[in-house]
Amino acid sequence: MRAGLSGRTILVLEDEPLIAFDLEMTLEDAGASVLGPTHSEAEAMAAIDAVVAAPGEPVAIDCAVLDVHLGANTCEAVALRLVDMEIPLVLHSGHAKPDEGFIRRLAAPIVRKPAPASALVDVLISAISETPNKTPFGQN
Repeated sequence: MRAGLSGRTILVLEDEPLIAFDLEMTLEDAGASVLGPTHSEAEAMAAIDAVVAAPGEPVAIDCAVLDVHLGANTCEAVALRLVDMEIPLVLHSGHAKPDEGFIRRLAAPIVRKPAPASALVDVLISAISETPNKTPFGQN
């Protein structure tokens, strides 16, 4: 796979261990550093806290891949925090619908499980490229 995410750090939130491992391998093959994978809302929040930069400094997360349904919970709190931090995100779900509650308000792309690795990488590249304040690819 091409290294289209070279130099980028991607937060992964996925509660299914095999899917989390697959996401990690996909992102690393594309050149990204993976933050996580995290398996719960609490783990994802702790990972974000661990890399939050000082005020005025760039945030050390370029994008996130979030599983929408985490057992009895959702990724809503993590997604809203990332939006507040102006970090682009991609929802990764087999069941989520674009008009479902908080998903509709996010207006984030949804990649359906299962999806080809190249499709996920392409959506992440687009999400990062379309976000203000992110260094364009090839200039990081």
